Amino acid sequence: MTYWRNRFLFTLGVLTALLFCACGSPTAPQIEKVVDLHLEGLSVHLGAQVYNPNPRKLVLSKAKATLWLDGTELADIVLRHPLKMPRKKTTLVEGQIDLLFRTPSDEFRFMLAALSLSSHTVELEVSVRGRYGLMPYSKKIKRAPYDQVFRELGLPESAFQLLRSKSNER
Repeated sequence: MTYWRNRFLFTLGVLTALLFCACGSPTAPQIEKVVDLHLEGLSVHLGAQVYNPNPRKLVLSKAKATLWLDGTELADIVLRHPLKMPRKKTTLVEGQIDLLFRTPSDEFRFMLAALSLSSHTVELEVSVRGRYGLMPYSKKIKRAPYDQVFRELGLPESAFQLLRSKSNER
């Protein structure tokens, strides 16, 4: 009886170790094409074709960022609904992001700064939670310039180049 119990516990331990070793961290999904991007009040609606290169499904259940402008905390950026990306597949992902300013004057300050982002310091602090297959996954990025945060999240270089070029056009 002890032999079978020990063998069962050993097998269970090996399977658990394999499960945790096999999970690892997910690779960032690749945004292939933005299909829809529009504002509705202080919410941004986004539709994009996204490729998930991972061998498991990714679910982004919560995402929150805090926005700083020139060292002052202005707003929270919050994902309203979870985003689901099937494994090894390109999917249309649609999401809604809410921009919650601290005060009306912060909103006005941000609108004025948006006309010339290159002359202002824009920083983000990001917290993301979700699932990678069956395993919970979370990532936190401490306060840093927005382009550095985009790189750490694995967003394409074109995402912040477009933001810079639109700011410089004004």
